[in-house]
Amino acid sequence: MLNKVKNILLKQAIKNHKKSLNPFVLSELQKVVFLIDENQDITLEINVLKEAVSNPVMIEKIAFTQIIDAQKTIMHTLFTPKDFNWYKKPVKEDLVNFLQENYDLVIDLTEKENEYQSIFLQFINSKVVTGFKGLKEYSINLNIHDNNLLFIEELLRYLSTFKK
Repeated sequence: MLNKVKNILLKQAIKNHKKSLNPFVLSELQKVVFLIDENQDITLEINVLKEAVSNPVMIEKIAFTQIIDAQKTIMHTLFTPKDFNWYKKPVKEDLVNFLQENYDLVIDLTEKENEYQSIFLQFINSKVVTGFKGLKEYSINLNIHDNNLLFIEELLRYLSTFKK
């Protein structure tokens, strides 16, 4: 009985929350940034994004590397730990200018999380920041369609930990 009440209350809360949200529409995208690893090829992702969006989109790529190799040809903007000061604020002029621009969407496609990438994502001016690669590490498998009660229990457990 308690689970049914929780289920009804949760559905009501989600329904009310959905009404208050403004959906992010792909057709409004103008500037997109991909945060990638240094040697990562993302031509497939860029092509998929271009097909999904009806208007022309300006796409920029930025990558994190520990050390810049002078022998490699640089195809996109790079940032390193040296581009940040002791207080973890960006100091390199190119990086500061990059972070001050406004973007509609930032997509994090890096394989491993790094503190400098997290700092970069905190400083960037963007409406939406999203990432996909990290979900494979944590293997979150909550199948909403098959097991509603498990999903609701997990959601309530996480919400109660945030409330404390």
